[in-house]
Amino acid sequence: MANKLLHEQQMELNDYASTINQVLNMFSMRKNELLALLKLAKAQDTTAVYDKEMMAQLDKKTLHNIIKVANQIEHMQACQRKDMHERFPMLSPTELDVCRLVEQGLAINDISKALGKSA
Repeated sequence: MANKLLHEQQMELNDYASTINQVLNMFSMRKNELLALLKLAKAQDTTAVYDKEMMAQLDKKTLHNIIKVANQIEHMQACQRKDMHERFPMLSPTELDVCRLVEQGLAINDISKALGKSA
């Protein structure tokens, strides 16, 4: 029963990943760019003119769809972090994020950009 539930959860995560990749391709964006846009959309501080201009270019439906997809990405990343933490409990949160991104096949430069760290 547990294996069946685990398999179903994995299938659901795979479906989410496929959908997210299709959306990212449609918007010609990378995951970290979409997450950055989500953070911008959720930010309370909109004092930067660039931020206001970017937000003004998005209609409510587009913003809603982007937030929905980004939330799915965040959920998948949280599941991946949890799985990685269970396998490697001695690693710090940053080390777990690096491992997760390495597992996804990202290069060191992409990982450093995604995490806002130096290579």
